[in-house]
Amino acid sequence: MSAVTDRLTAELTLIELGVLRDRNRRRAGALRFTSRALGVLHVATAGWVLLAGRHRVVVVYAPALLVIAVLTALRQRRAARVDGVQAPVTPWLAAAGAALVVAPALSLLGRSLDLPLLEEVGPTLAFALAYHLLGWWGRNRALILATAAMPVVSLLAATVTGGDALVAAQFAGSGVLLLLAGLAPDRSHP
Repeated sequence: MSAVTDRLTAELTLIELGVLRDRNRRRAGALRFTSRALGVLHVATAGWVLLAGRHRVVVVYAPALLVIAVLTALRQRRAARVDGVQAPVTPWLAAAGAALVVAPALSLLGRSLDLPLLEEVGPTLAFALAYHLLGWWGRNRALILATAAMPVVSLLAATVTGGDALVAAQFAGSGVLLLLAGLAPDRSHP
């Protein structure tokens, strides 16, 4: 009787591991769309910064992020009809919301303290951290790697330029990294 029980326990454990693996892949896959959408937003925002200036980023970025949230939720609902399981949108909304609060706060703090590097690079670091944590939640390696590279790109750009050009370069660099993360094949980790 013990051998039968052990065999059934082993089979149930394998089934449970398969379910967990599939759930993790769904979460990582759900972030691919969001990464692509954020990448497009960042590249477009780079152009906006060059046209309107870095102090008007929130005018474009915040409403566009809301549109991405709605599109992500709709896409998750549609995927849930096909898969039977809906990946939650709440974690990425929390990450984006936190970044929308912290990024402008860092910029304003840098301006008030007359610290141009904090004003110009701080917001990008806030978004990088928020999306990095989102990548860990979603177990999306491509997003984790892309967001880990974002601070490096930002600091390298800061050695070359400043002001609006620096902020535009950071958005463009981040956008390319996020697009690449969204296009990367699904190699989520368990």
